[in-house]
Amino acid sequence: MEKKIKSVYFFEAILLIFIVMFKIIVLNSYQEFSLWVSGLFMLAFAIISYFTFGFVRDKDYLKSTSIKIVIISLLVYLLIIYLLGFFLGFSYSLFNKNLLATLKYVVPYLILFTSIELTRYIILKKTTNKLQIIILTIEFIVLNIIIGINGLNLEGFKRIFIITSTIILPIIANQSLCSYITYKISFIPSLVYILVIELYAYVVPFVPSLGNYLRSVFGLILPFMIYFELRKAVKYKEKYSAASARTLRNTLTIVTVSFLLILISLTSGIFKYQLVAIVSESMEPTYYRGDAVIITKKEASEIKEGEILAFNLGTGIITHRVTKITNNGSIYTFITKGDNNNLEDIYEIHNEHVIGTVDYIVKYAGYPTVIVNDLFEKR
Repeated sequence: MEKKIKSVYFFEAILLIFIVMFKIIVLNSYQEFSLWVSGLFMLAFAIISYFTFGFVRDKDYLKSTSIKIVIISLLVYLLIIYLLGFFLGFSYSLFNKNLLATLKYVVPYLILFTSIELTRYIILKKTTNKLQIIILTIEFIVLNIIIGINGLNLEGFKRIFIITSTIILPIIANQSLCSYITYKISFIPSLVYILVIELYAYVVPFVPSLGNYLRSVFGLILPFMIYFELRKAVKYKEKYSAASARTLRNTLTIVTVSFLLILISLTSGIFKYQLVAIVSESMEPTYYRGDAVIITKKEASEIKEGEILAFNLGTGIITHRVTKITNNGSIYTFITKGDNNNLEDIYEIHNEHVIGTVDYIVKYAGYPTVIVNDLFEKR
């Protein structure tokens, strides 16, 4: 037993040396090959770990339950963020119609993440030492952070805050979750989770424009929700028999699928709407700073005088009331004014700037955005 403990520490020391060398040498001198280097090293590391420690067979019934929990949680997550996308808008993803161009980025990630999860499983199944579990998790956190922030601008408090909240904290949460799943159950549920979270943007043409605030929130909530669900399954397994666990699994599947069907039914028909937080006082008292408005997307020809127009001149979405409309054939020009402003806006809005009209107000829903915005303005 003591020999195995020493072997685990030795492997963790080798991994630490690689991470340091990867940061100092590979990222500085061979950045374009960094993903392949990290992926191939982890693959070799996984193979050597396999021949050193062997491979422990996991509990099939708990693995199956955990895979279902992870998949259903991911489906709910993707459904929610894509529904939010119909409010907040979409942006182009990393998807490329050229299969070879897509594989150029996806394959090294597949090798890297699969090798990490195999290595994690092989090593964690050979130790009950909490310090070794923590060390291995921290090493994978550091490796993923180094890869995740590679090439990003880290100058200034605002940039560091955004990168920390949207990249670093979710990586910490995801890697901690994967270590829990792997140690308690199997590497397959953790592999499914990490591959979907990290690579889904490569296989879909559009991703929701959630903004930094929601990206950070979802990046932390999802792994914690999966952790609590899996923790219940593990405790249930420890308390009851495998047959009871199968009953729980089937019940969970039926309830979750029913919930998804109800959710889809209730949310159908909202695709022409967009939710926007209000960060200025220009439209008071119609709505206030910290409120959120729901924009109904419309063509320029559908806009009428007196309506609150939502438009974007390239600096963000503005919602002001239309005071005058002129048109030259199919070309429309709008003059607008904030209800709380003394003068009309100095700019003109044309067809290409129009998003739609404000039809609904959600009180106080925009305050999280306002608070974060104020924090950055003060800095």
